[in-house]
Amino acid sequence: MYKKGELAEKKISQKMHSAYTPLLISPLFLRSYGGGQVDISYISLGCITLLEVKSSNIGAANFYRKQVHKLNKSALLLESLLGVDVKLKVTVVTGEV
Repeated sequence: MYKKGELAEKKISQKMHSAYTPLLISPLFLRSYGGGQVDISYISLGCITLLEVKSSNIGAANFYRKQVHKLNKSALLLESLLGVDVKLKVTVVTGEV
Protein backbone atom coordinates (compact mmCIF):
# COMPACT_ATOMS: atom_id res chain seq x y z
CA MET A 1 0.00 0.00 0.00
CA TYR A 2 1.32 3.44 -0.92
CA LYS A 3 1.57 6.29 1.54
CA LYS A 4 0.08 9.66 0.52
CA GLY A 5 3.54 11.13 -0.24
CA GLU A 6 4.49 8.15 -2.41
CA LEU A 7 1.25 8.46 -4.41
CA ALA A 8 1.84 12.17 -4.90
CA GLU A 9 5.38 11.53 -6.13
CA LYS A 10 4.19 8.77 -8.48
CA LYS A 11 1.47 11.03 -9.95
CA ILE A 12 3.83 13.95 -10.58
CA SER A 13 6.57 11.62 -11.86
CA GLN A 14 4.26 10.19 -14.52
CA LYS A 15 3.22 13.68 -15.60
CA MET A 16 6.74 15.15 -15.76
CA HIS A 17 8.38 12.12 -17.36
CA SER A 18 5.77 11.94 -20.09
CA ALA A 19 6.29 15.63 -20.90
CA TYR A 20 10.09 15.89 -20.52
CA THR A 21 13.20 13.72 -20.78
CA PRO A 22 13.61 11.80 -17.49
CA LEU A 23 16.97 11.93 -15.72
CA LEU A 24 18.01 9.24 -13.25
CA ILE A 25 20.45 10.43 -10.57
CA SER A 26 21.95 8.03 -8.05
CA PRO A 27 21.11 9.03 -4.47
CA LEU A 28 24.32 7.30 -3.32
CA PHE A 29 26.34 9.49 -5.67
CA LEU A 30 24.66 12.68 -4.45
CA ARG A 31 25.04 11.72 -0.79
CA SER A 32 28.71 10.88 -1.27
CA TYR A 33 29.25 14.58 -2.09
CA GLY A 34 27.02 15.86 0.73
CA GLY A 35 24.00 16.39 -1.47
CA GLY A 36 20.42 15.31 -0.97
CA GLN A 37 18.29 12.70 -2.69
CA VAL A 38 16.10 13.99 -5.52
CA ASP A 39 12.45 12.93 -5.89
CA ILE A 40 12.11 13.63 -9.63
CA SER A 41 14.55 14.99 -12.18
CA TYR A 42 14.17 15.76 -15.85
CA ILE A 43 15.77 17.66 -18.73
CA SER A 44 13.94 20.39 -20.63
CA LEU A 45 15.47 22.81 -23.13
CA GLY A 46 18.99 21.88 -22.05
CA CYS A 47 18.29 22.58 -18.38
CA ILE A 48 18.01 20.03 -15.56
CA THR A 49 15.13 20.40 -13.11
CA LEU A 50 15.26 18.79 -9.67
CA LEU A 51 11.72 18.49 -8.35
CA GLU A 52 10.86 17.87 -4.71
CA VAL A 53 7.29 16.60 -4.23
CA LYS A 54 5.39 17.25 -1.02
CA SER A 55 1.92 15.99 -0.13
CA SER A 56 1.12 18.85 2.26
CA ASN A 57 1.95 22.46 2.97
CA ILE A 58 3.47 21.33 6.27
CA GLY A 59 5.85 19.08 4.34
CA ALA A 60 6.78 21.98 2.10
CA ALA A 61 7.49 24.21 5.10
CA ASN A 62 9.68 21.52 6.66
CA PHE A 63 11.52 21.16 3.34
CA TYR A 64 12.71 24.75 3.51
CA ARG A 65 14.03 24.23 7.03
CA LYS A 66 15.63 20.81 6.60
CA GLN A 67 16.25 19.71 3.01
CA VAL A 68 16.85 22.75 0.85
CA HIS A 69 20.55 23.04 1.79
CA LYS A 70 21.34 19.47 0.71
CA LEU A 71 19.36 19.74 -2.52
CA ASN A 72 21.11 23.00 -3.37
CA LYS A 73 24.40 21.11 -2.94
CA SER A 74 23.09 18.47 -5.35
CA ALA A 75 22.18 21.17 -7.88
CA LEU A 76 25.60 22.82 -7.63
CA LEU A 77 27.36 19.46 -8.01
CA LEU A 78 25.39 18.60 -11.15
CA GLU A 79 25.97 22.06 -12.62
CA SER A 80 29.73 21.78 -12.09
CA LEU A 81 29.96 18.24 -13.50
CA LEU A 82 27.64 18.63 -16.48
CA GLY A 83 28.05 22.31 -17.31
CA VAL A 84 24.32 22.97 -17.57
CA ASP A 85 21.88 25.06 -15.55
CA VAL A 86 20.06 23.20 -12.77
CA LYS A 87 16.81 24.46 -11.25
CA LEU A 88 15.34 23.32 -7.95
CA LYS A 89 11.54 23.29 -7.67
CA VAL A 90 9.07 22.24 -5.01
CA THR A 91 5.52 21.20 -5.76
CA VAL A 92 2.77 20.51 -3.24
CA VAL A 93 0.13 18.02 -4.34
CA THR A 94 -3.11 18.90 -2.60
CA GLY A 95 -6.47 17.18 -2.62
CA GLU A 96 -7.08 13.58 -3.57
CA VAL A 97 -3.99 11.82 -4.90
